[in-house]
Amino acid sequence: MATQTVTFAYQTGKTLTLKLCSLDSDAIVDSVSATERATDLGTYEAEFTDVAAGTYRSKVYIGAVPYASGFVRLTATTDTFEVTNDPIVNLNVTVAPLQATAPQRVNGTTITYFVGEVTSQTIAITDADNAAVDLSGITPQVVIESRQNRADIQTVTPSVSGASNNQITFTNNSSVTKTVRELYWSLRDTSDSKVYAHGIVDVKYATGADS
Repeated sequence: MATQTVTFAYQTGKTLTLKLCSLDSDAIVDSVSATERATDLGTYEAEFTDVAAGTYRSKVYIGAVPYASGFVRLTATTDTFEVTNDPIVNLNVTVAPLQATAPQRVNGTTITYFVGEVTSQTIAITDADNAAVDLSGITPQVVIESRQNRADIQTVTPSVSGASNNQITFTNNSSVTKTVRELYWSLRDTSDSKVYAHGIVDVKYATGADS
């Protein structure tokens, strides 16, 4: 029996249901209640059992109303899978989850590094309507963690800049890029643990001179 744990970010303190739908017909394949992590507020888990491997559209419901949608790719194994978020379905919701965009190796919510490099990244935070999200009033923190055991690899306080105060800049440490792998990252307000953006860190191989 495969237990497929699907994780996603949403406003803390909500009672949510996560539904998986077919990409072709949007028919509901499975539906389970989501539980917020007690030690990671704003991150929810929904445990499915023996869902066929494939890519599904995920929909977050409060009651009978869908509030957010995205995509998740499952395998037929016991593992944890991350939702890649689409724009919010119901625009009456606050600005979470968000989309991060930037000109320097950021594609949607995926940040790309290469093995061994330590470099600065600037990311612009926008909401579902592509409007700048003002970060001047928060205490920002970027956390990069392992996908396997959720251990923190780097915790850093980014600088906030830009005309709309919606850009964050931070530099990774060498632990992040020590090997080819995928990691998780998130931007939170440390005062209330609200998630402003999150996604994947993709560490790729690139040739380099032998030492």
